[in-house]
Amino acid sequence: MRKSASFFAALLTAAAVSAAPVKYTGNKAVLQRIYDAMNSNDATALEQVVSVNAVTHDLPAGMTPGVRGVEELLVVLNRAFPDFKIVVQDMVAEGDRVAARIMFTGTHEGEFLGIARTGRQVAYTGIQYFQFANGKAVEMWSFMDHERLKRQLAPVANKPAEAAPAKTPTAK
Repeated sequence: MRKSASFFAALLTAAAVSAAPVKYTGNKAVLQRIYDAMNSNDATALEQVVSVNAVTHDLPAGMTPGVRGVEELLVVLNRAFPDFKIVVQDMVAEGDRVAARIMFTGTHEGEFLGIARTGRQVAYTGIQYFQFANGKAVEMWSFMDHERLKRQLAPVANKPAEAAPAKTPTAK
């Protein structure tokens, strides 16, 4: 069943409303700075919080490892979703590692995952896992629900005309 546009508008609004600023400390604060840099398309800020030699396990094929690859991903995301935002829904830290549950929202204005521009608003979630050293991300994993995204961007199939309801005999 296809969700209506109003459903996604409500979801985007709920994500924005529930995103009350949280003051993080330690590595959580560093991770929030990464998301802030992504949201503001600030490659210079990324260089301050992602190691040049960071191990980036889940970048798309062909992207440069480390902070340069994250910057390349930022360019791709901004071309496809110029208004994208990453909203932290939850963060958990233990030692030098931080896991975050995030919501990605944006309007599909350019090719992404092989899908041409649709102009649709999207919202999908993911889990990201980071290791930090000396105030920078040194290793990253990203598990995004791209299948949900693809369903949101899929062409709307032409619905077949509905058959008229069958007439039932009336009692006389």
